[in-house]
Amino acid sequence: VLGNNKHYLISSRLTPLLAEFSLSSLSALLEQLKKDRQSGLRERVIDAMTTNETSWFRDGGIFDILKKTILPELIRSRTPPVGIWSAACSSGQEPYSISMAVQEFLAANPGKPAGDAQILATDISPSMLRQAAGARYDSAAMARGLSEERKQRFFMPRAGLWEVRDEVKKRVRFRELNLL
Repeated sequence: VLGNNKHYLISSRLTPLLAEFSLSSLSALLEQLKKDRQSGLRERVIDAMTTNETSWFRDGGIFDILKKTILPELIRSRTPPVGIWSAACSSGQEPYSISMAVQEFLAANPGKPAGDAQILATDISPSMLRQAAGARYDSAAMARGLSEERKQRFFMPRAGLWEVRDEVKKRVRFRELNLL
């Protein structure tokens, strides 16, 4: 939902798709979207209209609460594994950050009975989900919210990128979902 003052945003993000898909107007684009869901146009519109802003350990205090309060309480009150949902996960930094926090919790609490977690990560954008499932990030992405110590512990260098280690990836499953 965009206010009336955001028409420029729609126009500037979608106009390049008009030429690419040989459409004459935004109205024609909307009609094409209604008619043909298999052309790839839907995914391109979603990619054009979503912001995909993310970083590692965004809103850092939440991860401390997860490790110190939420995980211990969930483990006490439920039969593991604990389920965690990361909605609108973008390129995967949030669900992988959650998985790293779980790993840190497990390391700090050896012997906790089956204190692991399963993380469901959803997003509306299929291309973002493919990128997230690939679990590889460039240096610019790695510099946003990730300490050097976590980088060394939870990632391995691979072909000029940084790949999330299997122990972190194994908890996360990605699925397409429109939150509406």
